[in-house]
Amino acid sequence: MDNHNLVSFDDTSAAFSSRPDRELKKMNFLFTIMGMGKLTKIGSYFVKSALKWKLPVKKVIKTTLFNHFCGGENLDECKNAIDKLSFSGIKTILDYAVEGESSMAAYDHTMDVLRRSIDLAASDKNIPFVVFKMTALCRLSILEKTQSGIELNFTEKEEFSHFNQMVEKIAAYASDAGVRIMVDAEESWIQDTIDAVTLKLMNHYNKNNALIYRTFQMYRVDMPYLLRDALKSSKESGYKLGIKLVRGAYMEKERKRASDLGYPSPIFPTKEETDQAFNEALEFCLNNLNYISIVSGSHNEHSNLLQTKIMSSMKLNNNDDRVYFAQLYGMGDHISFNLSRKSFNVGKYLPFGPLEAVMPYLLRRAEENKSIKGQSGRELSLIRKEIERRKIQP
Repeated sequence: MDNHNLVSFDDTSAAFSSRPDRELKKMNFLFTIMGMGKLTKIGSYFVKSALKWKLPVKKVIKTTLFNHFCGGENLDECKNAIDKLSFSGIKTILDYAVEGESSMAAYDHTMDVLRRSIDLAASDKNIPFVVFKMTALCRLSILEKTQSGIELNFTEKEEFSHFNQMVEKIAAYASDAGVRIMVDAEESWIQDTIDAVTLKLMNHYNKNNALIYRTFQMYRVDMPYLLRDALKSSKESGYKLGIKLVRGAYMEKERKRASDLGYPSPIFPTKEETDQAFNEALEFCLNNLNYISIVSGSHNEHSNLLQTKIMSSMKLNNNDDRVYFAQLYGMGDHISFNLSRKSFNVGKYLPFGPLEAVMPYLLRRAEENKSIKGQSGRELSLIRKEIERRKIQP
């Protein structure tokens, strides 16, 4: 087994081995722009407005942000990215990155895409997970009313019942195919409802091993308690706990809503507190692998190194199937590719879907790179280091 001290995230030749010169130059441009806070904010507003008014901007978005952070608009378009990742020993986490839907036609389409995603994953060992958001199958307002204890009207009750049936069908389909499903986290005011639905699925389908994974956003102050409570419940009920750990992607939205409505922010006040909560949760999960399978979704170098250290101290094989590292497609390549070279299980979150439908995802990526201290700067410095190493001309 490789010693964790041999893992380095500074090897840019490994990190960008799959990127030709022209892609590196494009990455340099994108991360430079996203590191400019005011410009990113103006750009996000312009993109939203342009799409709303049907201005001809799709081609520009698709050849820049979309192509860098997404696999394509459909599964067929994703195959090139899946093959490129698998060539480097990196697996694909298929993410139908559609959310906030509100029609039966959209729900039916989501069901069809998820079934085909599961079929593709079942036929390809390089796709260990399929992921989706519950709001791709149910109106956010219904999830919110359910969480708030507000009684649904007749139509809403019918829709919520149909939503539960759809989620159950997806879980059963995945179980028959032997494909693991991750349920993405969303806003705190609907998350309890999402977790309750996910819990029912885990209780039924995770008896022998983790098939259904629940996402824990560790920037929430209540999450360390909820994580421990989830393990306690799984032990009592006799099912395995599938966990995806992330820091969280709705920070500014969560804080603004809390301020507007006058309740305490559910988010830790500082990044340092979030980092501590994430790392403690990581250690907690790894120390309970008899009950937990974990996907650690992080672009933080310290957290990823900590994971390798804990695994080494526990004498776990680097490719233990209960433990995955995960980064987003188009980000954190210096982490993903260098971990993969040491035979750790690494998955890239590969979002796909119609351009307009995945814009909320793309705008969150731009916002993340603007707001997370040091992250975009680190990505950019490594890109430029590789450009200099290759002696690429501007």
